[in-house]
Amino acid sequence: MDAVRNVIELARSARNAAAIKTKQPLSVLTVVGEEHEVTHLKKYEHIVKEEINVKQVVWQSEMSHDVQYEMSVNFRVVGPKFGSDSAVIKALVAALSQATIVKAKTEGFCIVTTKEGKAFTLEKEDFDVRTSTKPGLEMASNLRFSVLLNTVLTDELRDEGVVRELIRAVQQYRKALQLPVEERIHLVLDLNPAMQRMLEEHKALFLSNLVLTHYEYGTTPDMKHTVIDGVTVGISVK
Repeated sequence: MDAVRNVIELARSARNAAAIKTKQPLSVLTVVGEEHEVTHLKKYEHIVKEEINVKQVVWQSEMSHDVQYEMSVNFRVVGPKFGSDSAVIKALVAALSQATIVKAKTEGFCIVTTKEGKAFTLEKEDFDVRTSTKPGLEMASNLRFSVLLNTVLTDELRDEGVVRELIRAVQQYRKALQLPVEERIHLVLDLNPAMQRMLEEHKALFLSNLVLTHYEYGTTPDMKHTVIDGVTVGISVK
């Protein structure tokens, strides 16, 4: 389970970096690690999905082309160490393939060789590796795993996120009223037409997360108001 927690923490870090709340569902989380580790983790996919609120988890042993790596020479170290060969090393590093850069980043060293066969061994302090991702992706890594979180929000995902926020608001209202957890309630909601549509399209999700006799749209004098997705909504219990 340590590996599962590892992945979940990385994914949460990626969510936080993208400033996307956990209640907002996302489409895909890609997890990259050693083949034996990701194969073992697949049986815990349902836990990762639930904790991170994603529709799909993709397990890979190699990073996709969605991530680009760039390696540069640290001249403050390489200059004194290699002297006049520093410029040659810089050119060799600039020509390295993505696979070689990833290997250097993972192993902490790199050997570059001239056409004439002269080899230079670069240690971890001799170079820097920067990563970049395509727009709509957020990446987080440690020594064990890397995760890529697709942060593109479709209308469907946005709508479900709004309904999940509505569920949270109702649950908080119940708690404020100190209602028993098992007590079924008659819920009255004051929603605009767009939010009513969202709720009806995600009715099964709404009902499965709340203990209700039924719900209806309308207003009451004691209605509690809150703001969801920039829109004021009303909630009350009969």
